[in-house]
Amino acid sequence: PLVRARYIVERDYTTRPGMPTAWRLTYEELPIVDLAAPLDQSRTGPAAADRPVGAPREKRVVLLAACTELSWQRFGLSDALENADAAQDEADPNPEPKAAVRPHPGRPSDQDKQPAWRELDAAFRGRTRAIRLTGTLEQQEFSCILIIGDSR
Repeated sequence: PLVRARYIVERDYTTRPGMPTAWRLTYEELPIVDLAAPLDQSRTGPAAADRPVGAPREKRVVLLAACTELSWQRFGLSDALENADAAQDEADPNPEPKAAVRPHPGRPSDQDKQPAWRELDAAFRGRTRAIRLTGTLEQQEFSCILIIGDSR
């Protein structure tokens, strides 16, 4: 079947009282289309009333539990630089050499102009090509990089 898949970071309430706040990473699938269904039937999956009692609508698997830290980042450019350089050039037709220009509030820095790991909720344009999950599990730091590619 064709499914919508997503990874979710959610609070882990199974930790003992007095322990640090914990998080878990859950993988979830929701069926969208059942390609094995006959053509004369709906391929969009059974309606809720047609599913057997107790049949799960979604598949949920806890991949990591009891993580004391868990966060996502994306790899890419800062959104701050998208139009700032063009606006700066229009406003000042004779700018000082770039090396002598001090950063101005609202202007992107040279660091913003380089692809880097950035917070996932920070504004950005364009496609995200890679996501990094970082965290701490049993006092060990870890990271996992997911490369995003086009479907075939």
